[in-house]
Amino acid sequence: MRKKKLVTPVEEAIAEAVADSQIAMMKEETTKPKFKACTPEILADVLAGKYGNGFVRTIKLKKEGIDPESVKEAVAELKEFSKQLKALKKKFGANWEVVLKVILP
Repeated sequence: MRKKKLVTPVEEAIAEAVADSQIAMMKEETTKPKFKACTPEILADVLAGKYGNGFVRTIKLKKEGIDPESVKEAVAELKEFSKQLKALKKKFGANWEVVLKVILP
């Protein structure tokens, strides 16, 4: 014959609270908000410093429903393009704009 465990009202309340919080966490995971992708306007605001940088930027972007990862990728692409443009200017000097028009019609 098994012995029954005595459950106090406090233990029962704790068990219910744990179960409720686990259910709430599962609901949150399935109903996470969808973020907007980075647009040129958002990128311009980010570059102008409207959202700060680092962790602060991430929080501000999330509050406005903007995907911080897409912003990070767009900033990285722009930096890479800027490096390539500087190399183009260095290589072709005064004619760099003509070369750019040929590359990007």
